[in-house]
Parts: sequence; structure tokens; C-alpha cells
Amino acid sequence: MVEPAVLLLLALIVGILVFVLLKTKKISTANSRLSKNDGPVEERTRPCPLCGTPLKRGEKVKTVVYSVKTDTLAEVYGCPYCYGENATALRICPVCKKPIAEDGYVIGRMFKEGRHLHVLGCTGCRKRR
Repeated sequence: MVEPAVLLLLALIVGILVFVLLKTKKISTANSRLSKNDGPVEERTRPCPLCGTPLKRGEKVKTVVYSVKTDTLAEVYGCPYCYGENATALRICPVCKKPIAEDGYVIGRMFKEGRHLHVLGCTGCRKRR
């Protein structure tokens, strides 16, 4: 028969091995979680339709919407970077590719409950038609 001291020693060794294996697994899973998230989280951005500056969540493009019978027209003035007092970016018309006047805006037709805008031109190129 096996001595009780030997059984106790074997149980102690097995317990230590199980403890070490569990600790190592916890450390490796913690490191794998850290390695996935160690860089800055990239925020989805949308570009301004006039200046192309990426807009973060909460930054909006100033737009005035008019509903006319069957059509919805919109005047797009720009984002905080290209329209207003602190504007630094240049507003470019997506149609004629020319700079938009300081008091100008882009005219567009709006679809899908304000989710899609078809640009018709700016106050400069739209007047010539």
C-alpha cells in the first residue's frame, strides 16, 4: 500500500500544476485581449460633401430642406470646417469643381427621407442654366 505522505505529496504537486496552468491561461487570454485593443479605436467618419474633411460623430453639415409638392430640395452650406466663423477649409462645388462664394451654397435633391442627396450644382453654376 502507498504511504499517506506520498499521496499527500502527489496531490500537492498536481494542485500546484493545475494552479500554474490556470494562471498561465488567464495571463495569455488577458494578453491576447490587450493585443487586440492596444491601438486607438478608429471612429467611422463621413466626409463633408463640399470640402471633403472627415466628420466625426456629432459634427453636422448645415443644410436647409424645402419640401415642394413631390420634390424635396436642400441647400447645403457646409460643415464646421468650411462654413461659419472658424472655417479653414475651402468649399468646392461637386458639379463645376469651382470654389463656392462665401454667401453661396449647393443645391440638391433629397431622397430616402434625407439619407441621400443628389447635388444639382452650386449657386454659381446653377444660375447659369
